[in-house]
Amino acid sequence: MHRQFSRATIWSLRLGSLHFVANIFAIVIGMALLVFGTAMRLNVHTLSGFVLLTVGIISILLFKMCSSAMTCPVCVSRIWANTGCRKHQKSKKLLGISYRLNIALRVLTRKPYRCPYCASRFSSTNSLT
Repeated sequence: MHRQFSRATIWSLRLGSLHFVANIFAIVIGMALLVFGTAMRLNVHTLSGFVLLTVGIISILLFKMCSSAMTCPVCVSRIWANTGCRKHQKSKKLLGISYRLNIALRVLTRKPYRCPYCASRFSSTNSLT
């Protein structure tokens, strides 16, 4: 298992993971509120769902711009970006949904994670310095 280069890298991974999971929740809850508010003709829920969806989309765009630079130290592929490259057979999806969601939840729970492209294991708690 590889260790991270610095504590700043670990904090960047944790912040990126938290942002990724928060984006998913914002989109899902925003869609649910929008559909529920539209179906029940409740303007408050419809408006809050629309606002939450808008904030989620803006947050995703910011996430794409800021966190896409985080790369795997071994294979230098971007962890948070969908590069279109083939995934390694040892890397696993979370609930059959997403490789990135698996990485995000493993980093947030401080467990080792695998790069989806080279399958190298990295510690999400230890750094070299």
